[in-house]
Amino acid sequence: MVRRTLSWGQRFLAGFLSSSDKSLATGIVLALIAWSVTRLVDGVTTTGTLEYDTTISPTKLAEGQPGSLILVKLSNLSGDTLLTNLEATLSDPSGKIRFSTNPKDRGCAFEPPAWGENPTCDPHVTGFAFTAPMLVPGTYATFGIKYTVAAGADVEPVLRIKPDGSTKVRLVAAGLETYIARHQTGLLVGLLLVTLVLFLLSVAAGVPKVAPKA
Repeated sequence: MVRRTLSWGQRFLAGFLSSSDKSLATGIVLALIAWSVTRLVDGVTTTGTLEYDTTISPTKLAEGQPGSLILVKLSNLSGDTLLTNLEATLSDPSGKIRFSTNPKDRGCAFEPPAWGENPTCDPHVTGFAFTAPMLVPGTYATFGIKYTVAAGADVEPVLRIKPDGSTKVRLVAAGLETYIARHQTGLLVGLLLVTLVLFLLSVAAGVPKVAPKA
């Protein structure tokens, strides 16, 4: 058993030495990927970045008639930028959407344990107004409202977002860039594991086979 272990260790070392070029190339490629991920994330988190994500789904209003629900999620992806007096509205310039004013058909929320500081969450027939006095870095706020559309019309509510102007803020739609920023740790850990696996495979591929002794 000891002899077999020593023999395998010697083969592994030989494989490592013979596959160093492959391991180096693999390491360089994955290091570049990790560097790119880190640079992209830094570009999001080191500046004031507000991600907005809008989803629309069919639903029923509190009074029973069919309609649609629009849900907006605003995420402060900044590393240390506190967003204050953040305003957002939903409206319909075409006038073909009727927003529900029933309190059961609208809602606003902040990701716990963040504190919303008495936000504005006001529906009216022609739109919806939302104000977040404070949005802590790394948290999100959501608001939504149900509405109906005139027969034959193909329109959707228009979202407008207005930061207070005291800080520089980028508005970024939810996508690949913000996904990577959200999951940086998991992605980098995954790259580390892939690097380790590829390294072991390249070493194993370079291990010289020892012919059995007669």
